[in-house]
Amino acid sequence: MTFLFNRIIELQIGKAGEEGKIFRNLRIEFEVDKHRESTSNSGSISIYNLNKESRNLINDEGQKYQLRAGYAGFGQTPILGVLSLGDVLGAETVRRGPDIITKFRIGEATKALAEKTLDKSYGEGATIKNIINDMASELEVAKGAIKGLKDLVFNSGYSATGKIKDRLDELAKKQDLEWSIQNGELQILPKDGSTDEEAILLTKDTGLLKAYKSKSEKTGSSELKDITKFEALLNPDIKIGRLVHIVSKINDIDEFVTVRRIKYMGDNKDGSFKCIGEAS
Repeated sequence: MTFLFNRIIELQIGKAGEEGKIFRNLRIEFEVDKHRESTSNSGSISIYNLNKESRNLINDEGQKYQLRAGYAGFGQTPILGVLSLGDVLGAETVRRGPDIITKFRIGEATKALAEKTLDKSYGEGATIKNIINDMASELEVAKGAIKGLKDLVFNSGYSATGKIKDRLDELAKKQDLEWSIQNGELQILPKDGSTDEEAILLTKDTGLLKAYKSKSEKTGSSELKDITKFEALLNPDIKIGRLVHIVSKINDIDEFVTVRRIKYMGDNKDGSFKCIGEAS
């Protein structure tokens, strides 16, 4: 696909509720690991040759980040999408030859999932949807794709105490659902379910580098499941919970699968600019 040229990486850093500072023209590298589990997505970002003011900005306590990436193409409207947003978790600066490199760890809602608690009693007739709405507000995340949530009513009320993460784990398990935080949004889906977004077509002409069948790793007494692993040129629309239509004539694959894990790897000057995923 000839459009996937001229890499763009855009990084915004600032406190919650503030515009912050946007970095576009410096060299930026990143690795971001994302999954459908209720633990925080994580990764790291490196920026080259920041001035002292910008290095101090990143080191300031409580900073947030938003990482976007895509392509400028050849004069077309750029493809640019959010890969990750959340908390800056700590930074270090080193010198490598002529370059000063600031590398910092990132996590999506890491602090909220570790620290946020709820101490609220809901009366008779409380619904699971109202409770989850309150939990999302306390975590300071929006509601994203939410599917499969039954209209459960707690006739005897419900007591929500302790870490919000633990209560969400509890409520999701009752309905055989999975929840996670993706790009600042609460996502709740049936196990092996997908969002309602249109499937992304992945072929050699749209960025597919390779695809093959594998077996999931065995955990406890769980049965091994067929999964599809793939590598593709970086595409911000390939994301957790979304359907992808993978067509690989080499390995005789033509199937619709849901992304369960994705690693984004990028460098706007050199090196990798791709995503590595697992889908089922």
